[in-house]
Amino acid sequence: MSTIEGLPREVFPSGKERRDLLAANEEKIVELRKLGEKGFRFKESDKEYLHYGWLDSPLDGTGNGSFLKTFRDVLPSGAGSMRKYIEQTLRERKGDAIGIEFGGIGSRAFEGFTENFFKKSIGVTLVDHDKGVSDFYAYRTKEDSGRNHNIIEGDIFSEDTYAALETELRGQQADFIIERMAKGLEAVPREPYFIGKFISIWYRLLRENGVLFAQVPVALNPLLHPWIDKIRADYSGVLEVASAEGRGDIGGDTASAFRLRKLPGAPKELPLLDPRAVRAISRG
Repeated sequence: MSTIEGLPREVFPSGKERRDLLAANEEKIVELRKLGEKGFRFKESDKEYLHYGWLDSPLDGTGNGSFLKTFRDVLPSGAGSMRKYIEQTLRERKGDAIGIEFGGIGSRAFEGFTENFFKKSIGVTLVDHDKGVSDFYAYRTKEDSGRNHNIIEGDIFSEDTYAALETELRGQQADFIIERMAKGLEAVPREPYFIGKFISIWYRLLRENGVLFAQVPVALNPLLHPWIDKIRADYSGVLEVASAEGRGDIGGDTASAFRLRKLPGAPKELPLLDPRAVRAISRG
């Protein structure tokens, strides 16, 4: 990935400022890992529990923690359920589908699907937060094993984590990928090429006809809309895309989201905005 040279510092930093930004975010990841190692069941009075409460989220439901709450606005019109949309989209893969959650353990998410719809599912998370609660952890891991659901601990923005994932996948691709870090997005640098690199990795992991749901920081909103326009204009019929921009202000969504479906004939690599377009947009 290219660095972003010559951009105004107040938009996307370059040079030393960019390197410092990435280093600072690595430190945030370390702190977030320490927080996660405290365990999921904090005291109700613990403010950090409330701040990072979405640790094992359900697929559907009306609560703030559900994936439906986050991605409702990027589902096709009339689709009121994540489960129904995904199972209908992947109906030809029923019983043989593979799913991945990035940014969470995925136990409750994949529990929400019809039994045996997925052949294998994987949660990729910085920390398995339940390890400190021995009785619940034993029960949950037994349930996970029965569904062939496995968990990989690692930073989803580290290439080492993807080496472990490749070993788990054994050369196979995923039919369904979902990423939502909720408040964990605070540890993601507001640097488009850094984020674009890993979205491109998720895209390469996706099988033909598969679907990707992802959450991105609102700081990238100026680039999200033009990128969606590019996909629709240049790849109509081979890539299906929808997006919802968060505001990030008081009362607004703290992140933006998109849905991308990889149809037959889709490009091997994810199309991204040209660096010159990024510079032009960033300069307003």
